[in-house]
Amino acid sequence: MVEYNVKQINVKQIKCPKQTRDRDFVIAEFPIEEKKNDLFRQEAFSRLKIIKAAPVNPGEQIRDERNIGKDQILGNYFRNPAYQFSQEKAWPNVQVEMKKNTRMKKNLTILTIEVRGPFTFSGLEKVIYSLFDVIGPYTTSCKPADKEKDFYLRTLINTGVSNFNPQQDHTVYFAGEAELELFKKEGAETNFKQKGTSYLTIKPIAKAKDTEEIIRCIEVKL
Repeated sequence: MVEYNVKQINVKQIKCPKQTRDRDFVIAEFPIEEKKNDLFRQEAFSRLKIIKAAPVNPGEQIRDERNIGKDQILGNYFRNPAYQFSQEKAWPNVQVEMKKNTRMKKNLTILTIEVRGPFTFSGLEKVIYSLFDVIGPYTTSCKPADKEKDFYLRTLINTGVSNFNPQQDHTVYFAGEAELELFKKEGAETNFKQKGTSYLTIKPIAKAKDTEEIIRCIEVKL
């Protein structure tokens, strides 16, 4: 796995309208340097040979073949620094398995975490306090029962999929998170205009947990 220097992680505070959140929303920012981009790209393409993306999305719409590979690379761009951040900075005594649905282990306690994204955006502040949500459990016509996870993480990247160029600098964000219990208590259902789907979401992101809050929440459970 390509290593990421966790000392480069920045903490960014997003100011939110008081009606949405009464304090700043803290996110972790991961700069991806050009000199390391090629290593991330090579690893992402290696994963493409092992993990094949589904040809259709959850709503059974055919995916754009030109973007499938880019989606996989974008996912890898977040996966590496985020998991290393989890191990080395946030939970140094916790074992993290690097999978799409990751598992965190400490003694006999096992937590499952679903990573959603990374999603592209324009205007980070408005995305956090207004436009985007944290996505939890979902079902589709061909997947009537999604195995529930303990936590769901929302990630962002500062580039569009169609314009994504692995040779350029990028920034990925550990943007917003929520535990399963919060989804069941405050989540709302939506289908994102995808036929036959049902997603449980918390919108906007600022109404979920920020990076500092989710770290404390996971530590309590571990």
